[in-house]
Amino acid sequence: MSLRIRLLTSPLCALLCTAALPSSAEEPTDYLQWGEPTTCLEDAQGVQLRAQCTAPESGQRLCRTVARCRPGGASGECQELERTQSCGVPPDGARARYDALVADGYTFRPAIAEAPPGWVRDARGRVFQVNFDLNRRVWIGARYAPSFINIQEGASGLDSQVGRFGLEFGLRADDLEGDGRSRLRVKVLPGEVLLNPLQVDATLLTLEESIGYDDPFFRITTFWGDPARHDAFADIAWWMSFLGAEYRPRGSESDLMVRFAAAAPTVELWHDADLSSYARVRAGLAFDDLMVIDDGVRHRLALTPFVFAETDLTLDERGFHHLTAAIGYEAPIWWPDDGPVYQTRYVNEVAYEVIMLAINDQPLSLRVAVNGGYRDDLEGLPAGWDVGASVGLRMSFWAPPRDLEALERARAASDR
Repeated sequence: MSLRIRLLTSPLCALLCTAALPSSAEEPTDYLQWGEPTTCLEDAQGVQLRAQCTAPESGQRLCRTVARCRPGGASGECQELERTQSCGVPPDGARARYDALVADGYTFRPAIAEAPPGWVRDARGRVFQVNFDLNRRVWIGARYAPSFINIQEGASGLDSQVGRFGLEFGLRADDLEGDGRSRLRVKVLPGEVLLNPLQVDATLLTLEESIGYDDPFFRITTFWGDPARHDAFADIAWWMSFLGAEYRPRGSESDLMVRFAAAAPTVELWHDADLSSYARVRAGLAFDDLMVIDDGVRHRLALTPFVFAETDLTLDERGFHHLTAAIGYEAPIWWPDDGPVYQTRYVNEVAYEVIMLAINDQPLSLRVAVNGGYRDDLEGLPAGWDVGASVGLRMSFWAPPRDLEALERARAASDR
């Protein structure tokens, strides 16, 4: 992916590409509007134009025009404007339609080309993205992640790992389904690799859905005073994950936990209109293998009930600010020869991410987080707490603009 650095090397091209009309010295201030009909024209000098013209009955005969190309590239050749609507060629031809508009008394005003939702175009015709949906992206990142772990049973101090750095990665794709009442989320390989000491945590696939029901889960009618109906909604959906791995948790030397699968119903306590932000509770069951790798591999198969309260919030319309939080409890149960063993894990994290800038329309964000936990299921370490923090940068790829009108379109289509 090359950086966008373009030189205007041909004065002739610059003149032909930007001179839309005889009044070419006039600085354009109007914009063509996205979604409005656009017509292809050719003026008396042979310049190809894109135009949006008022209807004659409006009382104003005006065409806002933009040259169909702009100077760019090392050769200085004219290039078609990026991210514009296609213009329709009139049946009588672009030049004939231009002459007909002149004969009808239309005036022509230079304008700046339109830009699709989530994009902005500057006076030179360059377009850039200003709105990002970070719920639909591929990301890679690096962060500084110091942590403090008590690794000696009964010790009052903590083992500090202040020289710790990490790499993170993943793919997320959210999709508002056809009726606008459910949103499917797919996450592929979200995970991290921490260094000094080495620790790996990743999950192959996570699938989940949010559902916003229009009908109440149950309703109560009261009869004291005037009869009144009270609706109670319960937005119940589902969550599942497949093939997760946690290698050397808490800095252990020989522990590896593999989670073959996990599933849970979810109850959303709150969500926004298009289901992109939520606060929910999920409780379910996982099937784990708590392995110890030393001279060989020893397996401890476990069923793990769990419960989590979590939230994922997009805080602004442009998608620049994100807040996530989760707190959870897991209780792995495994069966050695002398009977079942019940163990405990607590996990929690709060994180904030903000977009700082974009490179070639790919957003670069700053992410800060604090986290902590407790577990007593590691054979090589005593039970104990760990706390940590992290600050780092994430580079996201192929994040489209947030579609703020998707819900309205979906509901309109489903109601037909």
